[in-house]
Amino acid sequence: MKNVVMLTYQFLPHNCAGTLRALGLAKYLPRYGYHPIIICNDYQSCADWTGLRGNVDESLTCPPGVSSFPVDHGRETVSLARRHHGIMSRPTAWAQAAMKKLSLLVRESNIHAVWAQAYPRASLFVANKVSHRTGVPWIADYLDPLDRDYGKDLKARAKASLLYYLERRLLSSAQFVSIVTPTWQKRLSRRLKRPIQCITNGYDHESFQDRAVLSPKADGFRIVYAGGLSRDLYRPLTEFLRVIRSLLDAGEAPSGGLRCEFYGSDSSEIRQILKETNTEETVVLHGRTRYADVVNHLKRATMLLFLPYSGQGRHTAKLFDYLASGKPILCYPDDPGGAGDLLRDGRTGHIADNEKELKNVLLEVFKQWESGQRITAHAPDQGKIEKYTWLNLAGELAALFDSCSRRDTR
Repeated sequence: MKNVVMLTYQFLPHNCAGTLRALGLAKYLPRYGYHPIIICNDYQSCADWTGLRGNVDESLTCPPGVSSFPVDHGRETVSLARRHHGIMSRPTAWAQAAMKKLSLLVRESNIHAVWAQAYPRASLFVANKVSHRTGVPWIADYLDPLDRDYGKDLKARAKASLLYYLERRLLSSAQFVSIVTPTWQKRLSRRLKRPIQCITNGYDHESFQDRAVLSPKADGFRIVYAGGLSRDLYRPLTEFLRVIRSLLDAGEAPSGGLRCEFYGSDSSEIRQILKETNTEETVVLHGRTRYADVVNHLKRATMLLFLPYSGQGRHTAKLFDYLASGKPILCYPDDPGGAGDLLRDGRTGHIADNEKELKNVLLEVFKQWESGQRITAHAPDQGKIEKYTWLNLAGELAALFDSCSRRDTR
């Protein structure tokens, strides 16, 4: 079995998308002949600006066949940041410690290749430096390209130009660059002028083997949302809740009751939205929730609500758990080139693009549910959904490892 290093700042016990991606791929790589060695962050010393401190799920465990080396590091210093090119190597103290660990493993453990996951980009920085010194091949796993519309802000545009330059330098030595959505794959390929692979996020089929959990009618109609709610999503959230309020006021909600449950999202701003839409009695907010508990709530929902980052072409990690749950998904608004296309392709539910469409969809779904009918537009194509299991995606990563070859540094 060949040794491969997976560099990821986000790993156990952090409860975040980066952790679940690295964990899912690492769990199934041994089936393809690779032993994953994880170099990650010691969660007790994570940098404040990453937003990871306190977001811990002790129920997440390292699977058999995977070795993990959490790297402790000291405080960030200005001198370190300058010496290691600042923004691309943050958190720089971790980058320095991870570089030492990776260099040691390359010397002593016959490392076949390195996979480096960004965010943050420090992992790419470390893999690039060690590859230049040792010739070990590496794969850049890019979660979020530096695409952004800076408009007329000259200072921000100048900073973006610098970031794009540093990005090209960082990725130039990677044998392969992968990204998580087809839309971003095309954008990044145009910018870097090289082929880009697409390895999407996914789900663990073992977590959803008993997914056919029915929501009893006695529980009423339960709409479940899982994941964070950033400010970018406040507008569609407000519009969704306005429609829910109008249906309640008109007596058009299900007779058994209607409840909206949000897991992973609770803030004063969101509570203010509930107050403004008069949905405080209908919506239940739950803060950070263990991943295993979120999976169980998805299984017991009547319908799942998905609010995409419209126009950005994102496939957020939770979307794949939604697909795996077997429950109908309500996507609002549409997201052509992103989540909308994925849901249409898998035939997994309804997509509404404005409040009128949203109201009509909910009325139709309520009627079908009350009469015991199958919810239309929900006829999942299991063949297409199952290609997003971590088992299959690990096979795609293993194929890239198979093609990696060591570079001569003499």
